[in-house]
Amino acid sequence: MDNIINQIMSIVIPSLITAIGILLTWGLNELRRFVKNRTDSDQVDVAFKQFNKIATGAVIRAEQALKQYGADGKITKDEAKKVKELVVSDIKSQLPSTTESLLKKVINDIDALIDTKIEGEVYQLKQNKLVLDCK
Repeated sequence: MDNIINQIMSIVIPSLITAIGILLTWGLNELRRFVKNRTDSDQVDVAFKQFNKIATGAVIRAEQALKQYGADGKITKDEAKKVKELVVSDIKSQLPSTTESLLKKVINDIDALIDTKIEGEVYQLKQNKLVLDCK
């Protein structure tokens, strides 16, 4: 009887040790993947915050240029186009390549992101101006 138990143990124990090793390796791999995804997510979050700060600053600087073009409060389409090109150029020149590559992980078209952000910031500036004008 002891002989049979010893034979069974000699077969089961190495298999059990192998199974535990495989499970530990799998578990560590899953943990590594989770940590990497979390880190990437945090980095992308930081990249978006940095992009937003750069874009907001560029639009605010452009507001000054708009005042220069349109002292009467009106600008031509060509002037507006030039100002927008300046803003896009300003954003792209300040955007670090690492930030841009992180953004590209989430958004394929950085130019569309920049255009959308500019439009949003301009809209926000107009809303803020309307609120101030109403007071």
